Amino acid sequence: MSTGLSVYLKSMIAGALAVTISAVAVNVVAVVAIIWMSGRTEDGSYGWDPVAFARTPLAWTIFLLAFAAGFYWQFHRSVSH
Repeated sequence: MSTGLSVYLKSMIAGALAVTISAVAVNVVAVVAIIWMSGRTEDGSYGWDPVAFARTPLAWTIFLLAFAAGFYWQFHRSVSH
């Protein structure tokens, strides 16, 4: 079975799009969690540093899994047709 370069390119674009969507979703969840947590305290404050989070292994795991899922989904879809 021969797959062209365009299939891999489309799959990489789909993987990058999945990473972007997961990054936005993580940010939205973090902001909602901070808003929810800040309503529960009276004298404390909460904060979140997205750059520091992007350097953690958890973020890299989320982004790697998102890329792999997007790449595989598009690759499987392109090859099966």
